Amino acid sequence: MVDLPEIDEAACLKVIVDLVKIDSRTLTPNEGACTDHIARVMEELGIPSEVVPFGDEGRQNAVGTWGKGEGGGKTLLFNGCVLTSHPTGQYG
Repeated sequence: MVDLPEIDEAACLKVIVDLVKIDSRTLTPNEGACTDHIARVMEELGIPSEVVPFGDEGRQNAVGTWGKGEGGGKTLLFNGCVLTSHPTGQYG
């Protein structure tokens, strides 16, 4: 069993604030900065992660795997969308 630390609400809020500050609008050159940030946070938490490219437009996903299911244990996969758009509703 994995021992989890106490939840640090200030640290959680900082992760979210830092993520929101990234100009990661879809189909812009900086879109990958968002998934790079998420992968970095997972690594800091001890969750092995990688950035996996997909498509022809330089897009990518952050993938982290916690546990390997060895000895009857379970694996946790976190999945979410980081799609963002300009306040006008326009992409890019």
